[in-house]
Amino acid sequence: MRQCRDLVGELVHTGLLTRAGPGRFRSHDLIHAYARELCHEQDAEPVRRAARRRLHRRHSRHLDDTVGAPALRGR
Repeated sequence: MRQCRDLVGELVHTGLLTRAGPGRFRSHDLIHAYARELCHEQDAEPVRRAARRRLHRRHSRHLDDTVGAPALRGR
């Protein structure tokens, strides 16, 4: 965990990330575009699809933890 904090701190220090709140960070749109370009050049579609599923599951769990989304599941 310490190593992760150090690495994130370095990214903030270099301007590749900005703080968006407690424990939250954002990167510039150009960083997103470059990452997307690299992904399409280097990763096959099944790898990208699996990564999107993992990201979706993580966001869903975060939503459940943050706003009580289980109450919204019946909608």
